[in-house]
Amino acid sequence: MKTVSFSGNQVIFREGDAAETMYDVMDDVEECKNYTVVKANIIERFLVKNISPYDLHANPDDEFAQPAVGPNDKIISDYVQMIPMLKRMDEDIFSDPVIAVKLSPKGYRILNGHHRWAAALKTGVSRLRTKSINPGDNHSSPPAG
Repeated sequence: MKTVSFSGNQVIFREGDAAETMYDVMDDVEECKNYTVVKANIIERFLVKNISPYDLHANPDDEFAQPAVGPNDKIISDYVQMIPMLKRMDEDIFSDPVIAVKLSPKGYRILNGHHRWAAALKTGVSRLRTKSINPGDNHSSPPAG
């Protein structure tokens, strides 16, 4: 059993226990339900930043946060197994950044990368590559000019 701090709450991850993992995700969704999506400026959208996984929040509209579907423990476990190998090779943890929108008053809502985020929390990764986009963006860098 691995315990990590999650927005002031205790979060307990157990392999293969989807109900407990879902409870943790729903706590995060509940905490951030009144946060507002705000536009990221052009520089924020252009750069890929290293952000604490504790500043990232589950998207309530994603199947990851839906009680009927929930997180896929197999996918999270696969990512968890990759992390020590990538650290030993001095590689970035996950070459594809998490895609997120900026929130007010704080943090980012994940659009793509929920399982990588969960694996980062589970293994104590301190920073996760994250790309900010604005709602309606196509996940690419903003146009030049």
